[in-house]
Amino acid sequence: MAEQNIDQQNAALMLELQKVQLRLQEAAVENDKHRTFLQTWETDVRPHQEEFLRAVDMGHAYAKMTIQTIFWLNGGALVAFPAFAKLAGAQFSAHLPRALLGIGCFVLGLVLIAITSLAAYQACAADSGMTSVRREHTKLILQQGRDPQERSEKWGEKIGAALAAIGAEQERSQRWQRTAIRCGIASLAAFVAGTLFAASVLAG
Repeated sequence: MAEQNIDQQNAALMLELQKVQLRLQEAAVENDKHRTFLQTWETDVRPHQEEFLRAVDMGHAYAKMTIQTIFWLNGGALVAFPAFAKLAGAQFSAHLPRALLGIGCFVLGLVLIAITSLAAYQACAADSGMTSVRREHTKLILQQGRDPQERSEKWGEKIGAALAAIGAEQERSQRWQRTAIRCGIASLAAFVAGTLFAASVLAG
């Protein structure tokens, strides 16, 4: 009887040992996959990622330059129009409605470009928030590779919440980007309209 109990205990211990060995093998496989992923990232993905980041930086630089250019166009025209009209001998009183429309267009252009700058800032803030969420999402993915035991319902909920947050931030960023582009185009159109009114006043 005692020998039978010892055999059962030994069998139970062997079973537990096999389970431990199986878990260690699974962890080793996952770690190998993770290592392969990192190697692939360095050789195949990182160069494209770096090119993408350079393109994004250039896009931001051109957007900033465009906003500044439209601001100076409207602001400079608003200041220069009355002075140039006075030097040219144009009479504002004779063309007051068109002169006021021209000045109003330049002022509107300044307001719109200010809104453009604010919308661009909000878009960048949304991109920053999305980057932060992506970082947390990547941490969860890497954690899965290091510790397969983390594959649980709670882990899945974290992944789902991270993906939902990424989608929300991306939508917010795109919404502000569309607003910035529309306001920037409208500001440029206001400058063109103001220039036409100003030209008609100067032409007499």
